[in-house]
Amino acid sequence: MGNNASAKDKAPPAVEAVGKEWDKWANDWDKMGPVGSFNREFLARVKEIYTLDRSSTECLEVGSGTGLLTLPLSGCCSRVDSCDVSAEMIKVLDQKLKDENVTNVNTWAGDITSDETNLMGPYDLLLSGSVLTFCPDMPATLESMSKRLKPGGKMIHMLFKSKKRAPEGTKYFPDGVHPEQLKEITNKIKGLKVDYVGDGVSIKAFWWFPFFKMNWQVLVATKE
Repeated sequence: MGNNASAKDKAPPAVEAVGKEWDKWANDWDKMGPVGSFNREFLARVKEIYTLDRSSTECLEVGSGTGLLTLPLSGCCSRVDSCDVSAEMIKVLDQKLKDENVTNVNTWAGDITSDETNLMGPYDLLLSGSVLTFCPDMPATLESMSKRLKPGGKMIHMLFKSKKRAPEGTKYFPDGVHPEQLKEITNKIKGLKVDYVGDGVSIKAFWWFPFFKMNWQVLVATKE
């Protein structure tokens, strides 16, 4: 993992460019190494943290990809609204939902920080796996996410961890974010309180990036 101290100097990509880049992976994403294991482990962690109720839990999933988390999540929640900046990823997910006759999932391709009309909310739970460090402005993304939660609602994020703090004012963290800095950024958002920042899933590398060793952390926060 790179040195996050230089993250401030790295220009964040436009959201549209991020979506087009991920479009290239859509058709083969489910074949990519341990992505399935990542999502299974992430869901297990979610269940340890939050009691999902098939009859009442309304969940917003940000960065759904092809739905490796979405489909099992749909069996644990009353409704799942699922979005991704990659239109091609959403196409793959939509086909899976059709094939498996899943009726409690709503999907769209778009940016959580700007696509107001697609978000029904507010939600009991908001989830993202490997999303926040790809966002051009992490603080703004967290603030937008917070607005989607009901009072008492929780957000749970799995994201890259860095051993070093980035310079003050950094908004884009492509190499991960230091746990203490993550707490500080999150607690600065009005109405959002960090419950826990700790070790994340055990996956260390995906086969298509064999030299990129990923250390994960989980962020849990509550809307007051």
